[in-house]
Amino acid sequence: MLTGKTLLACSILNEIEAKNPKSAVFIIPFEKIAKILEENKEKGFNFEFWNQQSAILIEDYTGKHKKTQELVLFISKIVQKTKSKIILTSLDDEIVLESEKIKLIHPSSCEEIKMIIKNFISEQNIELTAGIIEDLSECQFNSVREIENFIIFITVESRIDNKTLNALSVKEKYDKIIKEI
Repeated sequence: MLTGKTLLACSILNEIEAKNPKSAVFIIPFEKIAKILEENKEKGFNFEFWNQQSAILIEDYTGKHKKTQELVLFISKIVQKTKSKIILTSLDDEIVLESEKIKLIHPSSCEEIKMIIKNFISEQNIELTAGIIEDLSECQFNSVREIENFIIFITVESRIDNKTLNALSVKEKYDKIIKEI
């Protein structure tokens, strides 16, 4: 089963491929990078291959690895030397790259939320109007899972009540749920 972080990352990769069908994307587990470093193969690391990719997904990054400092420096080097877009997923709340911390707590822009919504409704065969998607993208959600759960909630409720969803009713449901929290 895919997690929310992996679904978000895959959504971004799908969007890149949709915009440019000739693009190449590459997915690598963080543990494989750790293994490369442990086997001292950093010298043979193929940056040319990485630069030929449109995007690279490094999955399940963790700051809790036994060689954390070396890995942080190696991942930072990869980010600096690679021209490709790099997407990191992590179970940690933040990723440390040399002196920078990247917060991973929630989607931070309307565009990210809109992309999550579009990919989720496509995967689940849920129909939402462009107006509803636009309105939802302006709402404050704390996680991908919260977005998915809200969409499931409004969809199920509309089917039970046998009512068509519209932007106003969705906004009212969102406001009601937020007030209850």
